[in-house]
Amino acid sequence: MVPDELLDIIYYGRESRSLEYKQSLNWNDNEHKAKIVKSLLALANLMDGGYLVLGVEDGSFEPIGMRDEDYVLLNQDDIADHVKNYADPYLEFELNTIEDKGKMFAVFKVFAFEEVPVLCKRQYPGALRHGAIYTRSKTGKPETIEVPNHVEMREIISTAVEKGIRLFLEKNKRVGIGLSMEVITDDDKYDKELGGI
Repeated sequence: MVPDELLDIIYYGRESRSLEYKQSLNWNDNEHKAKIVKSLLALANLMDGGYLVLGVEDGSFEPIGMRDEDYVLLNQDDIADHVKNYADPYLEFELNTIEDKGKMFAVFKVFAFEEVPVLCKRQYPGALRHGAIYTRSKTGKPETIEVPNHVEMREIISTAVEKGIRLFLEKNKRVGIGLSMEVITDDDKYDKELGGI
C-alpha cells in the first residue's frame, strides 16, 4: 500500500521550493544521472530537505508516469553508491518506487544536511561544478540552481549555524553538561563575596 503522503506529493500539481518534478529519466544515461544528482544536492541544502518525483511531465505537471525501461533501473543502493561520488558530506535520501493507476513513479525523499551544507565534490560537464553549492531558488520560479547570490548563501549558512548549535547542545546534554541561561553580573559576584555583610 502506498502512503497517502507520497500520493499527495505525486499529484500535487505544481513545483515548490521543496518539491521538484522531472519526467521519466533513464539511470543508464549519464546526463540523466547528473540531473538527478543535482536535484538531490539542492534539496539536501534546504532547511527541511524535500522531494524529487520522477514521472511527472515538465511544464504541465501532469502525472504521466515513468517508462517501464527507466523504472526498472532504479534502486536505492545503485543511486546511493553513485551520489556518494558527488556529495560532500554524503547526503541521505530514501527512494520509493510507486505504482498507482497503472502508472509508475519514483519519489526521492531527501533529508536536509545534518551539520554543514552539501557541496558538489566532482565535475560533470554542463551539469555539475566541482565545489558548487546547489539549492532550490527562493524567489521566482522554483528551480534547481547553483547558489546565485548572498541572500541564498546567507540562508544556507544560517541553517548550518542553527543546526550546529542544536547538535552542540544535544551533545552537551548527553554527557551531562547543562548550560544555564542565567546571567550573573559583577554586582551579583561582589554580593556573594561579601557574604551578606
